[in-house]
Amino acid sequence: MLRTWFEIPLWQRVITALILGVLTGWAWGPDAESIKWIGDFFIRSIKMLVVPLIFFSLVSGVAAIGDLRKLGAVGGRAMLLFVVTGQIAVWLGLLLGTLIQPGIGVDTAGLDLGPTPAPNETTWREMILGIVPQSPVQVMADVNVLPLIVFSLLVGIGILLAKREEDKENPEAPGATRGAVAAVAGAFDAGAVIFQKITMVIMELTPFGVFALIAWVVGTLGLDAVAALGKLVALNYAGCLLIIAIMYVAILLLSNLIGAAKLSTLGGVTFGAGILFFPLGYVLGDVLTEVYGYARARRCVWAGFAAMLFMALMSWVVVALPPAQGWPDQAAYEAVFGSTWRIVFASLIAFWAGELANSFVLARMKLLTQGRHLWMRTIGSTIVGQGVDSLLFYPLAFYGDWTNAQVATVIVTNWAMKVGWEAILTPVTYAVVGFVKRREGLDIYDEGTNFTPFRASISQG
Repeated sequence: MLRTWFEIPLWQRVITALILGVLTGWAWGPDAESIKWIGDFFIRSIKMLVVPLIFFSLVSGVAAIGDLRKLGAVGGRAMLLFVVTGQIAVWLGLLLGTLIQPGIGVDTAGLDLGPTPAPNETTWREMILGIVPQSPVQVMADVNVLPLIVFSLLVGIGILLAKREEDKENPEAPGATRGAVAAVAGAFDAGAVIFQKITMVIMELTPFGVFALIAWVVGTLGLDAVAALGKLVALNYAGCLLIIAIMYVAILLLSNLIGAAKLSTLGGVTFGAGILFFPLGYVLGDVLTEVYGYARARRCVWAGFAAMLFMALMSWVVVALPPAQGWPDQAAYEAVFGSTWRIVFASLIAFWAGELANSFVLARMKLLTQGRHLWMRTIGSTIVGQGVDSLLFYPLAFYGDWTNAQVATVIVTNWAMKVGWEAILTPVTYAVVGFVKRREGLDIYDEGTNFTPFRASISQG
């Protein structure tokens, strides 16, 4: 019985527990509160692991770096990534929460929520001072994460400095036998592994905790709470998808939705305005394929495809929503975005086929040239990829709206100009590829890679 239980993937057990919890709470009513303690037990178990898991993992990770100079570089990038992604997540969460308001409509009369806490009036100076713990023990007891992280980093740095002194005193000894400092570092490594295993054990309690908590929520607040929870989960996924769109396909979206629909003429040459920026997406695709290989580039293409699809849905919803009485700009919105569905459909198909063709040709040429002549590979792949893109996009997006002559002209001129742009940007591509290869320590050759659009096998070379 137990063996069968553990053979079922955890996420399936959690989903089943969620459904059963909804049914139990609906049938049992407020009396479902009698099993809430099971969910509280699970939550406390999770909280129990937060402090030791953060502490041991950070100290072990810092000590494993081995070089303070590397720590500075890694820490700087990590801090920048933390700040940027944190700000994006916070502002996106505030925006979506304000617009959607997932908790509206839930009757909370049956809950003792207590008084609304007063706003935190902490100044920026107090915030900076607050990240330095006065008492590490108190910080751990209060589960104050940011000071805990600072303390953990300092402990890891202290181990690095002590190891360096130990190495100077006994440089001939193997790393594992260099004395007390190495033993302390090993203890933190072992602690990190131990608490990771404990976490896996605690996560097996998730179905029971979810069942009890959902049954209590539904029994106390009704099915409206489940709808609000569903909205919250949907907002989380929507936020993640929006971040992907922002980070990866902004250039593609703006080029196709804003630039492609406008015909421009310079020097007697007619072209789509998106030509000025769209090739930057292909430069990025070249870098991804050259450094990380076709399989990983393929995943990015699918991520871009999903983000553009979401953008199409978002554009349709915005245009379709009834305007407020007296708002005068609906006609302008319809004029600008009224053809969005057709343009984005064409963009989706053309982007997907063109980027995959570009990556495929680049990866195959890399094998044929044994990694030589990067300029030949980038330009050659662009000739194919941009050709596929232009041949698909412009007829799908504008056939019937433009004359056949305009469509044919723009296909040829845009293809030629995109290839020209790629040639001009070749020094930039060389510089970026070289930099990323050095920083990542990667140079993937797609020997044995499955080049279909739907497989994700990766061959290391």
